[in-house]
Amino acid sequence: MCYIEDDCSLHLQMYSHKTAQFASPYSVESAIGIVVAVGNVGRNVDFTRSGKKSTFLSRDGGLNFNEISSIPLIYDLGDHGALIVAAPNLQSTTQIRYSWNEGKTWTKLKISDVPVFVANII
Repeated sequence: MCYIEDDCSLHLQMYSHKTAQFASPYSVESAIGIVVAVGNVGRNVDFTRSGKKSTFLSRDGGLNFNEISSIPLIYDLGDHGALIVAAPNLQSTTQIRYSWNEGKTWTKLKISDVPVFVANII
């Protein structure tokens, strides 16, 4: 756990940090309360590409976040937020992951026999 009283907080990668090429926080109007973002936990925001970044999900408009992946992901929302699709952001992969229940559980789906770089999810 990380608490502000312990000089610890969640720092989300924002548009101004695009030099690191992480996905920006994302939500859609039809997915009330769902926010997906890449960031780091600690004392300060980590601007480095090599620093420990994880992917976080909020179901309450950003009041609380849970880590859904220990690596940066790119993502998209569908079906009013019930469907979330994600893939590694900075590395090639043979699979994507998806959730049908607002990110509560995740399933991996093989998309290729050889690693491919997923540049975007639409």
